[in-house]
Amino acid sequence: MRRRRKIGTIAKIVIGLIGFIFFFIIAVNFIHQINDKIELQRFINVESKVKADTSTIVVYEDITEENSKIIIGQLKSMAANQQIKEIELYLNSYGGSAIGGLAISKVMYEIDKPIIVYARMAASSASLILSAGTPGKRFISKNGLVFMHRLSPNLDKFKDSQELIKGYYRMQDFFAQRGYLTQQYIRQYVLYCHQTSKRIKRDMKKEAFFNAEQAIAYGFADHIF
Repeated sequence: MRRRRKIGTIAKIVIGLIGFIFFFIIAVNFIHQINDKIELQRFINVESKVKADTSTIVVYEDITEENSKIIIGQLKSMAANQQIKEIELYLNSYGGSAIGGLAISKVMYEIDKPIIVYARMAASSASLILSAGTPGKRFISKNGLVFMHRLSPNLDKFKDSQELIKGYYRMQDFFAQRGYLTQQYIRQYVLYCHQTSKRIKRDMKKEAFFNAEQAIAYGFADHIF
């Protein structure tokens, strides 16, 4: 009888511990979700305050060859405006066009005015844009993420057979110049992040993720905001 009571007590304790652990995991997960929402809202609030400022560029979408031309035009226009002392670029992008991201980063590097970059998500070609900001003025949010990988074709969703054919030829063109583009990316990463070409090549090949602290240590960014 005592043994049964003892087993029953132990079972109650085990069930209680399991319930506590389950509740604890849910609570921690809930707190993380709240923190992420607060951080995202803070980022959105920053964006809404600066949209009317002519010295600000906001990139909250995939990089394409089309919008990269618009971004480059904005950068050059701001660089030529004597009243603008600094350019601010707010970045939250999963990347996209390798050619577009490379072109934007090169123009950023050539501009002699400080370019302050605030990033939350900087993946693929967007990571090159973040790293091209003025050294000491590249910021990443505390929950931010940077992702670099080997270059791959960026194909849009096809609506019909004609777009499918165009996508096929774009893919053929990409693979024909991927070696050249990869070397260009490695060269620019080395220039912006001050890492060796050997390490950049290795990390692009293995597909590397960086949180805010790791992104700073690697050389993508300088500060957490």
